[in-house]
Amino acid sequence: MVNTKILKFGVSHSSVKVEVLSKHTIRELIDIICRETSVGQGGETVDCHMWNVSVGENTYESGDVACESEFRASKTKISELGLALGTKLRFEYDYGSTMIYTITFLGEENLLNQNEEDMFPRKQVSHGPSTYTKFVPADSIDLNSIFGSLNKWAFVEGESVTLNLFQPGKKTNHGYVERGNNCIKHMIFMPAAAPKDLAAYLHCFNFGTQFKPGGSYNWFSLVVLPNASATETVTSKWKSKEKGFVEATRVCEEPSILPLNGAFPKVAALAGFRKDPNVKKGWMTYKDRNLLICSGKARSLKSNAPLGTAFHGSDHHEPESANDILFEMSVKVGSLHDLFCVAEGILRSV
Repeated sequence: MVNTKILKFGVSHSSVKVEVLSKHTIRELIDIICRETSVGQGGETVDCHMWNVSVGENTYESGDVACESEFRASKTKISELGLALGTKLRFEYDYGSTMIYTITFLGEENLLNQNEEDMFPRKQVSHGPSTYTKFVPADSIDLNSIFGSLNKWAFVEGESVTLNLFQPGKKTNHGYVERGNNCIKHMIFMPAAAPKDLAAYLHCFNFGTQFKPGGSYNWFSLVVLPNASATETVTSKWKSKEKGFVEATRVCEEPSILPLNGAFPKVAALAGFRKDPNVKKGWMTYKDRNLLICSGKARSLKSNAPLGTAFHGSDHHEPESANDILFEMSVKVGSLHDLFCVAEGILRSV
């Protein structure tokens, strides 16, 4: 009797990991990746476009009719690929408007209970610290009310949302957020430091969400510059070029917003806004119902994007190695307030 194997894969565009069985096909692997991560313009499925997966000298295509290859993804079991640990598969999605992703084989283990076969393919769940308890702030603080525009942008209306908060390592990147509503890559990037309080920090992104995409473009770049850091050098590098397409704005402080470092002290320490002997300075990323809290080094990826655009903030928050990940947790966050309560609870479990 041949043992069924659980095969584990990671993807280049998300911290999510997926698990399939050795009997599953390449198509079923791509299907779970599309369901659990943001592929294409966001929210697109395995059937929305033509795609292929390449490994070694062979390319396996979607669909039943050959376009570029005779090999069919729906007829090829993953076990037939002979994958070694660390093997990288090239995933090309949407012919004509091509996006390239890398799928990495992370290892395998035996399926001990054959009755669990119906549970696969699936997302690999990360439970976070065993001592985790969701934090509840005092004084009836509600981030959803204070930063209502940002909460609406990301959690109420947002599709395929990525939230990269705080500075990764020593990069000139203090936060980057994006969403994919209406197949438009809507980006907000903060390349200069905000005042050292969570309220002032979130205010910058909250202010930025009032700017809307325009025209017929499939992306919109907004750069927000905290007024205290908007030097002549910084403002000359990041300029508005076209309304609704490439914009930059200064953000003045809002004195009516009360400081928040005391309400979420561990998150404030992560951001580098206060000292805590148990919390290292770092950053957090929420994407695809996965929360990463990191400290240390982030990868440096070169960008060929137009100068002065928010694209240059999009690839800075990926940890350089597993050693730079402090915590990972699979969690469906329902609001901005919920996100900070989860993060504070994780950091308090140290």
